[in-house]
Amino acid sequence: VEGRGVGIIDTAHLSQLLDAVGKLEASEAWTEQDQQGLRKWFSEYLDWILTHPYGIDERRARNNHGTWYDVQAVSFALFTDRHDVAREILESVPEERIAKQFEPDGRQPHELARTKSYGYSVMNLSGFFSLAALGKQFGMDLWNWQTKDGRGMRTGLDWILEHAFGDGEWEYQNLSSITPGSLLPLLRRAAIAYNEPAYEQK
Repeated sequence: VEGRGVGIIDTAHLSQLLDAVGKLEASEAWTEQDQQGLRKWFSEYLDWILTHPYGIDERRARNNHGTWYDVQAVSFALFTDRHDVAREILESVPEERIAKQFEPDGRQPHELARTKSYGYSVMNLSGFFSLAALGKQFGMDLWNWQTKDGRGMRTGLDWILEHAFGDGEWEYQNLSSITPGSLLPLLRRAAIAYNEPAYEQK
């Protein structure tokens, strides 16, 4: 079995691993050889997802797969000092991701079409929040970027809050439970990014 492009999302958590590696660098137990070996591995993996047909297909995805591809590619590029790659991908996020994955009212139609529409909507928004955090390293404000008709990450978060826990109604197929727990990390990040404490009081 040679795999398939959609499997690349299964390595999305490796982007979080790199945060831990940053803390390990100060430890005597983490050697320069360890660091260089890991950088080599991630550089090779980045080359693979950038050039292999599976990676190219995943980057073209217009749902959470494409979002999390970007998170991985940017994270791996920054870790391996390939800032040109990271910047290029981040610069494409507004028009290629935000504008095409959110509706003006905040809905994410590609995620709402899934059988677990709530979970995928939250998962995709989490990927966008990660891209916004990464974008700050280049002075980009993806948190507040919007199209002229209002498509943006904050609108997406507010739509989920209204339709999952507010006066709105979740009218989409959802085989898993709708729980606030999965939103808590996003609400914490939103409270800081938008200087809006009310998000943590939801």
